[in-house]
Amino acid sequence: MARLIQIETEEAVNNLDDILEVPNIDSFIFGYCDLSASVGELGRTSQPKTYRLIKQAGRKLLEKGKSFGFSHSNPPDNMIRFYLENGANIVSAGVDFDYVLRGAVNMRNRVNSVRSAVSG
Repeated sequence: MARLIQIETEEAVNNLDDILEVPNIDSFIFGYCDLSASVGELGRTSQPKTYRLIKQAGRKLLEKGKSFGFSHSNPPDNMIRFYLENGANIVSAGVDFDYVLRGAVNMRNRVNSVRSAVSG
């Protein structure tokens, strides 16, 4: 069993020392959408204030030997890069619907390719 908590507000980042005193927390996940909203950057998750808070908290988590990362249904490469470059070791990505949809699109493309080869 792993116990993860989310860091979703500027207040949580500012109180991270106290949060780190709570026993039995294994890892931390940034709720980057809520975090961005808490600093007036709603929906703009890669803005300076939000990134500054993530870097600040990430450094502290690394110093304490804690794992951290983020969760996103389909994260852009620059988001993955940002977290990894800042020490994250958890990337929770994808949802079942997306995987099924991609599989269906892939199969359709394969069938269409064979159909073209046969009729061409």
